[in-house]
Amino acid sequence: MSGCPIKLHSPLVSIIIVNWNGRELLTRCLAALSGQTRRDFEVVVVDNGSSDGSAEFLRREHPGARLVALDQNTGFAGGNNAGLAVSRGRFIVTLNNDMEPCPDWLEKLAAGFERDPRIGSCVGKMFFYDRHDIINSAGDVLLFDGQGVNRGLNEKDRGHYEREEYVPAATAGAAAYRREMLEETGFFDERYFAYFEDVDLSLRAIRRGWRCLYVPSAVAYHRHMSTTKKMGEDFLIFHATRNKFWNILKDFPNMLIVPALLYSLGGSLFFALRNSRKGAVPRNVARGIIAAFERAREIRKKRIHSIVSAKEFVHALSLFN
Repeated sequence: MSGCPIKLHSPLVSIIIVNWNGRELLTRCLAALSGQTRRDFEVVVVDNGSSDGSAEFLRREHPGARLVALDQNTGFAGGNNAGLAVSRGRFIVTLNNDMEPCPDWLEKLAAGFERDPRIGSCVGKMFFYDRHDIINSAGDVLLFDGQGVNRGLNEKDRGHYEREEYVPAATAGAAAYRREMLEETGFFDERYFAYFEDVDLSLRAIRRGWRCLYVPSAVAYHRHMSTTKKMGEDFLIFHATRNKFWNILKDFPNMLIVPALLYSLGGSLFFALRNSRKGAVPRNVARGIIAAFERAREIRKKRIHSIVSAKEFVHALSLFN
């Protein structure tokens, strides 16, 4: 990558950036990577059929990055899978194009894996780009309705998330995964397209006994919702609704599926009722619910064998609730 010498010796980190019409974001993101203190990494940029000249820009200005140019938008899930297919790293980092990591971010994040061989993922502390003292995420909390939420979201940083500790899940906008874990659990499910695919992956990791480490010294700044704003609220509500039900069907222990589905359904109906004056919201909630159950049988077939008990699973979900 131009201005970013990369030493391809082991251990190697592969940083995958999925881009869709985000040319204006790539310059800052790639510049931040060029200043990283850890140098044994490669950058793989997957362009999801952009129409803003992103691919041409990358070929011209950043020839050192490995470009995977797709003909169509395959979403966050499909884009990262395309990047994984050409990556060579022992550790896989997923990084949104609207992220700007601090110089020692990768060094701190990758060092977390040295703590325990069963650490399957590491995640750092994210702040809002325009509010450097407000937390965007300190890892994810997993909810009983199949969703994941950012721990510490919108809280003023008072030093209360400075302890390195295990958290239920990694926020895939800026996370690192052990390839060994991904070979066991699989990567992102492309049917999700976008939203909560990282929750699905975290739930699969929990069921296989892998842990996620929160590394607060690995700091990145996030231009929040940059791509989502382009996709629109209808897109967000439909996919988030559908995918949270899929997480329950696919990843929850059998004894928890029915109560979790009922709980999630109640939450969706309440959300739709609360926004009943916004005609598109109830409609997209309904579309998401219908779409989830139309493919329920197919989704259930993708369940993986669990090595943890239902009790251990519930403990992971409620770890920080």
